[in-house]
Amino acid sequence: MRASTCSPHHFFLTQRLGHELGGRVDLLVAAAGRQRSVDDALRALGAALGGPRPITYATLANLGLTRVLDVLGPQVARRVRARAISADTLFAWLARWLHSPVDRAAVAAERRAVDVLVVGAGMAGLAAAEVLIERGLSVLVVEASNRAGGRAARSQNAAPMFETGASWLHSGSTNPLTPIANALGFDVRDADGPLHVYGAGETTAAGARYLDLEDRIADRISDDRAGHFGAVTRAHDPWDQLVLVGLGPLSMGVEPDELSAHDFLQLAPEIGDRLVAEGLDRLVGAYAHGVPIRFGAPVQRLQWRPDGVRASTPHGTIDARAAIVTVSTGVLASGAIAFEPELPAAHVDRLAALPMGVLEKVLLRLDEDALAHVAPMTTARELFDHHGVEWLLRPFGRPVAVALVGGRRARTLLARDDEHVVRELVPGLSRILGRPVGDRIRVAVVTRYCQDENSFGSYSATRRGRLGARRPLPPLGAMHFAGEAWDEVWGTTLAGAWSSGRTAARTIAGALRRRPRAA
Repeated sequence: MRASTCSPHHFFLTQRLGHELGGRVDLLVAAAGRQRSVDDALRALGAALGGPRPITYATLANLGLTRVLDVLGPQVARRVRARAISADTLFAWLARWLHSPVDRAAVAAERRAVDVLVVGAGMAGLAAAEVLIERGLSVLVVEASNRAGGRAARSQNAAPMFETGASWLHSGSTNPLTPIANALGFDVRDADGPLHVYGAGETTAAGARYLDLEDRIADRISDDRAGHFGAVTRAHDPWDQLVLVGLGPLSMGVEPDELSAHDFLQLAPEIGDRLVAEGLDRLVGAYAHGVPIRFGAPVQRLQWRPDGVRASTPHGTIDARAAIVTVSTGVLASGAIAFEPELPAAHVDRLAALPMGVLEKVLLRLDEDALAHVAPMTTARELFDHHGVEWLLRPFGRPVAVALVGGRRARTLLARDDEHVVRELVPGLSRILGRPVGDRIRVAVVTRYCQDENSFGSYSATRRGRLGARRPLPPLGAMHFAGEAWDEVWGTTLAGAWSSGRTAARTIAGALRRRPRAA
């Protein structure tokens, strides 16, 4: 920053606010110019953000300025998430913060003892924290990784392409996160593009045949008491097997013979799905602002009792009146967290009924014209494809191809390095596009959730014969559980994590209100 060109007020603004916003000092300098006062500088910055136009959360996200909400606190963050505000309102808040003598760092400092400890900064943990803060409880979120969002993520290399983690708002018209995404100002679009099946004649007609057969198999399962896909399909029929890969590995991340078909049908259907152009990771990130989060703090030991918990992390111990554990069923079952007392047999059994499925992505950014002949949001499958891949082509019109591969096929494929994975999948994409694309790839990103010790998979899948395993996991003393696994309608999804986290938080808030605080 060229301090010599700045007034003292300008220098104060860019140093204090720019530092807090983490890296957007250049924008602040350019917007503020040589203003005579902090207030003038803020008004200039307001003009840079769009003048009189309403500011949504998406406005700040697209400019990389969402950390301003961390500065202003959780109450302001909730207001901005709820509705658009004017630039004048936002900068009035900023002016009050800048002129305030309060030591914000001290106010925000993490305490050793809190009302509620939340383990995990994914959607469930952040949604729970929001409810708890609204109820006036002190909260600390501890997160093993160095970022918030959990399995809603994107690689830095994949930033202009597509999410590496959660992507779809399933059953978009009834999904509780759809109106939230709209209120945040995000670009929410219909994800149901054309489906083409290659290797069976005209590809659009083959796609229609696939969808019809999928509906018929689902109807047969509904009438089958065993809830077993194999009982209603033909083992040697390529069409039946294509649909089974779609219902098993590509939807739930496990093989059809391992999956509770009745649980699959009980979940919100993948119909009328929506995609968020900015990415679902941005939507989840909206809930992190103003929430005290300690990153790089995996819980190694968690002692639970009726009147509180004690967590041990690499940074020391944390005492709390209650806890919400939101890590995946894979992490819970792995023993990464040592519980004292140990989890009861009934809880261990529930975890065994809900192992983590695996759905991985291979994201390919191609030359700008490589997919020009393909309609945006096209889905493509091949009738005879031993990898069981589904391709999403040109999401949002971008020159991107996203390969989805799940279950055993994904685990086998990811036993090799990224270069091998891409080399294995490119021939199928070339067949679909009718031209070689190997030399048209500019960026390739391979996800590896099945190897990630912070999740051990993509999302939970109910084992065959274990319908009902998704009922909320009962609390143990003051320790509660939340996450996508524990929702009977929205299980496997961000909506399930959001709903489960909020439910657990409301339960704890009610319990703590009835329980007097220790002296």
